[in-house]
Amino acid sequence: MNRVHLLKTELQDWRYKMDAKVKNYKGELASLKETLASETDALRRELEESSARLKRQIATNRDERGTLTSGASRLHRVSDN
Repeated sequence: MNRVHLLKTELQDWRYKMDAKVKNYKGELASLKETLASETDALRRELEESSARLKRQIATNRDERGTLTSGASRLHRVSDN
C-alpha cells in the first residue's frame, strides 16, 4: 500500500512539474508569436514604403524623360526655321 501511495505522489509531482513547464513554454511561445507579428508588421510597412518610393522615382524619371523629349522637339523645330 505504501508503494502505491509513493507512486501516486511521484506521479502527482511529475504532473505539477510538467504543467509548470507547459505553462512556461506557452508563455515563451506567446512572446515569440507577438515578436514575430511585430517584426512582420514592421517589414510589411518597410516594403510598402520602399514600393511607394520606387513608384515615385519611376514617375519622376518618366516625367523628366517626357520633359527632355518635348524640350528637344521644340529645339529641333526652332533650329529648322
